[in-house]
Amino acid sequence: MRPPLRQLRPHRPPHYFTSRSVSNTPARHATEASVAGTPGPPPPGHTKSQSQRLEHAPAITTLHTARQLLPRIIAPGSQELAFWKDVLSRTAEELAGTSASKARNISVVVYPVDDLASADARALVSALLEDPFADKAQAETVKNRWKDRDQHSQLDIEYETKEDPSNPSLLLQSSFLTSLPLPLRVTELSLSRSTDDLRTLSIADIPIVVVNPVSTSLRDLLEAKSSLLPFPLPPHTLVVLSTASPTSISSSAFPNSITAGPNTPHILPLDPSRALTALDAFRASPSSPLHIQRYQDDMIASNLPALRTVLSAPVDFRAHKAKALLQAYTSVLNTSLEDAKSEVANARATIHSLLGEAVGAREAALDDVFGVIPSESEAVVHASLNLRDPVRDVNEDKVRVGFQRVGAVLKPYIHGSGLSWWSVLWRADEVGWGTTLFVRRSYSRPSNRRRAMLEGVVTDTLERAAQGLIARVFGSASAGVGVGGAWIAWQEGAAWLVGSAGDAAVSAAQMAEAVGTGTGLGLLVAVSGIRWAVGKWEHARRDWWMSWKRVADGAERDMRTSLEEALEKKVVIVPVRASEGLEDIVGKRSAEVDSLCAEVKVIEEAVRALEPHQRNGLSDNSTVL
Repeated sequence: MRPPLRQLRPHRPPHYFTSRSVSNTPARHATEASVAGTPGPPPPGHTKSQSQRLEHAPAITTLHTARQLLPRIIAPGSQELAFWKDVLSRTAEELAGTSASKARNISVVVYPVDDLASADARALVSALLEDPFADKAQAETVKNRWKDRDQHSQLDIEYETKEDPSNPSLLLQSSFLTSLPLPLRVTELSLSRSTDDLRTLSIADIPIVVVNPVSTSLRDLLEAKSSLLPFPLPPHTLVVLSTASPTSISSSAFPNSITAGPNTPHILPLDPSRALTALDAFRASPSSPLHIQRYQDDMIASNLPALRTVLSAPVDFRAHKAKALLQAYTSVLNTSLEDAKSEVANARATIHSLLGEAVGAREAALDDVFGVIPSESEAVVHASLNLRDPVRDVNEDKVRVGFQRVGAVLKPYIHGSGLSWWSVLWRADEVGWGTTLFVRRSYSRPSNRRRAMLEGVVTDTLERAAQGLIARVFGSASAGVGVGGAWIAWQEGAAWLVGSAGDAAVSAAQMAEAVGTGTGLGLLVAVSGIRWAVGKWEHARRDWWMSWKRVADGAERDMRTSLEEALEKKVVIVPVRASEGLEDIVGKRSAEVDSLCAEVKVIEEAVRALEPHQRNGLSDNSTVL
C-alpha cells in the first residue's frame, strides 16, 4: 500500500526560492478538498460521493443536458461527436465521484503542437520536475526519462518514494509533484494529432500546450476553426509560448482576436531553456552567492515562477475544468449552428436564384417570340434605318411578322384576278376549296385552330357568296330578258300575235319600237342586278379579308396564351414546384436550427450560472503575462 500523503512529502529547505509552503492547518485540509473537487466532511447521513454529487449537481446536470444535445447538432458517426460525448461523460463521472480514474490525483498534461515545440515541452517538464537540491541520480533520471521509450507514446510521471514494478509510470520524488495539497500526475504527450491524445489533453485538470512562435502562429492555434487541431482548446488550457524574453512581452504583443473572447485559453510566455540553465548554475555551486544570484535572475527571467503560481492557485480544478469544457462545447455547437445558418441562407439564395433564372428564361422565351418594346432612343434609330438591323430582328414580334407574311401571300389571291367576279362566274364551286388550299399553304402550323375558322365559317361564307354571285348575275340577266319580253307583250305582243294580217306591217313597225324599248328596259334591269351582285361579291371578299385580320389578331393572342400556358405548365412549373418543396424543407431546417440555438442558449446560461473560479486574481478569460 502507498503510505499516507504526508509521509511522502519531502522536506523543503528554507532557501527553496520558488516553492510555496502550505501550513498544516484545518484550512489546508479544506483547500485540499476544494482542489480535489470534493467537499469537506460530508453532512450527517451522506457519504462522501453523495456529498460530492450534491455539491456539483448543477454542473453534472448541465453536462448531461449538453451530452443529450450533441447528436442533434454534431454529425452522427463523426469523430467530433464521439470525442465530445466521451469528454463530457468522463467529466460528469469525475464530478459525481464515479470515475475509475485516480480521483486523488490532479492530472497535468503537456502537449507540443510541432517539432520545435516538442523540444520546448520536454525542457519545460524537466524544469518543473528538477529540484535545485535533488541528488545527481534524480536529475539524471529526469533528463533521461525518454531514453529507451517509444518516442511516439506518452509518458506518465507520478510521485513515489520506492519502485513499483506494477506501475508503468515514471516514479520520481520531485517536490513539484507534491506542490499542491493533492499529488500531481504529469503526462507528457508526443507530437500527435490522434483523437486519444487530444482527448487526454482536454480532460486533464491542467492542460498545458507548448507553442513555439517561430514555427506556429498563435492565431492559427486559437482561431475558431484551427488548422492545427481538429478540436478547440478549452478555456482552462495554459498555452505556454516558448520565447527567449518572456518577461518583456506585454499583452499588447498579442492581437486583439487572440486575447479577446470568453473561450480564449490562458497565454503564458516562458523560456524553459533558461530555467534549466538556472538550475544547472545553482546545482554547480549551491553555496556560491554568485550562482545563487544567477539562479534567481535566470529563473525569474524564464517566467517559470509565474507558471508555478498559476498552478498553485486554490482552485477546484475539476469544477473549473467542467465549466471550461462546457464553454468550449457551446462554442463548438455555436460554430456548427452558424454553419447550418449559412447553409440555410445559401440554400434560400440558391432557390431564389434558380427561380429567378426560370422566370427570366420564361420572359426571354416570350420576348424571343413576341419581341421587346424598344426604348425611345432605339425606336428612333430603328425608324431611321432602312437596312436590316439585327437588334430590331431580335426585338420584333415573330408571331405578328409571321401573320404579316401570311397576309402578304393571301392578299394578292383574295384581291387579285383569281377571285374577280367574272372569274368566279365560271368556277364558283372552286372558290371554297381553292381558298382553303391557299390558306393551308400559307398559314403557320401553330395556329391551326384559327386556320380552321378561316377554312370553315369564313371561307364557306365566301363560297356561298360566289354561288350567290352566279345566281344573281344570271338571275339579273334572265330578269332583264323577262322584263323586255313582258314590255313587248304588254304593248304590242298580244295584238301582233292575235291581230289581222292587214295590220301586220303597222304592227311590225310598232313592235320594232317596242322591242327597242323593252330591250333597253331589260338591259337596265340586268345591269342593275349584275352590279348589285358584283357589289355583294366584293363586299364578301372584303368581309373575308377583315375576318382574316380578326383571326390573325386572335391567333396572336392565342399564341401568346398558349406559349405562356406551355411555359407555366410544362417548363416553369418544374423549378417552381421544386423551389416550393425546397423552400418548405429549408423553412423546417431553419426552424430546427433556431430551436437548437435556443437550447444552446439555455446551456450557456446554465454554464454562466456555475460558480466562477478565479486563478490568483485573474479571471477565467484573462491572459497570463
